[in-house]
Amino acid sequence: MSRWLHRMRVILRSLISLRREDDELHEEFQYHFDRLIDAGREAGLTPEEARRAAGRAMGPIEASKEECRDVRPTRLIRDLVADLRYAGRAFRRNPGFAALATLIMALGIGANTAVFSVVDAVMLRPLPYDNPDRIVTLNTAFLTSGQTQGLVSICGSPNGPSRPAVGGTPISPSAA
Repeated sequence: MSRWLHRMRVILRSLISLRREDDELHEEFQYHFDRLIDAGREAGLTPEEARRAAGRAMGPIEASKEECRDVRPTRLIRDLVADLRYAGRAFRRNPGFAALATLIMALGIGANTAVFSVVDAVMLRPLPYDNPDRIVTLNTAFLTSGQTQGLVSICGSPNGPSRPAVGGTPISPSAA
């Protein structure tokens, strides 16, 4: 639990003080760069040669800083905020496009919600009746003699129907 709290505190601190965190990152890279320059000077290089050697050893510093920023847990949130700002600027430049995009999103979300509500009510939730597995169906069968007889499937017991149909043949729940 304490590890989780520590992680949340670090994330909140990072979101609140982005500038300070970038300054700390710059200071850390500068410290390592200076140490490499000092090591080159101790090896007998001139200050300019030591600086070039340190630059080659460290590689592109800005790319390394960007890699460090990518590893941070706040990168996703910062990217989302930047994307929302960009979208806001684009919508202010083209208000007609903004209105159309908003309308399309509203219609899509509304249609999705309506379809899910129907599927949820019809297929996912149980029926609001006691023993919904014992619900029966009513069918009409046309006999070969041309007569029409109403056949009723009645589930009087879990074993099947309790009333025979015309001619003494019991009606099975699957036949109904």
